[in-house]
Amino acid sequence: AVKIPLRYGPKEVENVTIKGTFDPKSFNLGQDMYVSLADPTAVNKYYNLAMTELRINLLKGLERPTIGACTQNASECKDWEIINCSTAKGKPVIVLDLTNESSGITLAGSCVTIAGEDADILKGVDRMLYQWYGVMN
Repeated sequence: AVKIPLRYGPKEVENVTIKGTFDPKSFNLGQDMYVSLADPTAVNKYYNLAMTELRINLLKGLERPTIGACTQNASECKDWEIINCSTAKGKPVIVLDLTNESSGITLAGSCVTIAGEDADILKGVDRMLYQWYGVMN
């Protein structure tokens, strides 16, 4: 039994859009998983909470350790790998993108991008985790 620390219930995240094609075989290769920040300079409580909630659930609930990464070079990323969906090369990557332009989950092979502004990024993380835990389709 695992306590699942999530912010929203399944009914609250059922409208989060999921698009694209996912490659579970590549995504499940190896033990480590990259959690890559699209904007490492962002100071936003929702962004930080989404990253923390995602990493805790991946480790405790799915037993997948995470490696911090960034999607582009920045001084905040000096000790982290630079990896995004274009450079993933089959490695499992989850990109957190704090944006007001679009929200939802985009699947691209072994890469998952969760995008949204403020609480929407948290809803995206919870929606994805509910699917991985088998609570939602």
